[in-house]
Amino acid sequence: MELLPIGATIHENEQFADHPDCQAGLAMTVDFFNKIGHTPPWIGYFALIDDKLVGSAAFKGKPKEGKVEIAYGTFPRYERQGVGSEMCRQLVLIGVHFKTAHHLLSLSVTNCQRPLLAATLMLIMACAPCSLQR
Repeated sequence: MELLPIGATIHENEQFADHPDCQAGLAMTVDFFNKIGHTPPWIGYFALIDDKLVGSAAFKGKPKEGKVEIAYGTFPRYERQGVGSEMCRQLVLIGVHFKTAHHLLSLSVTNCQRPLLAATLMLIMACAPCSLQR
């Protein structure tokens, strides 16, 4: 999986603009950037597997006091294939790599069922055992 950065403006995102699964999320993400700023790597991404866009993942802003919030969602036809877990893992690794995110403040998972949330929390603890805070 490759996380493709979402640019700060609609014009910077032509490769996503015509994709039916990306259109609504792209507009919301760019609008969000207009409110909070666009500060890589603390931005939104679309996830690509085998030349197919399969979901989106994001940091909900820059770390504050060593904490960062993440969100991610899998496009419906790719659900239950490990896509969400991999997006989560990659966001956690970005946070760990940049060492400015010492804790994951909260987790926003769309369409999440309890077993998936438990699996996500286990994944976060495996990737960054010191990064999970209640």
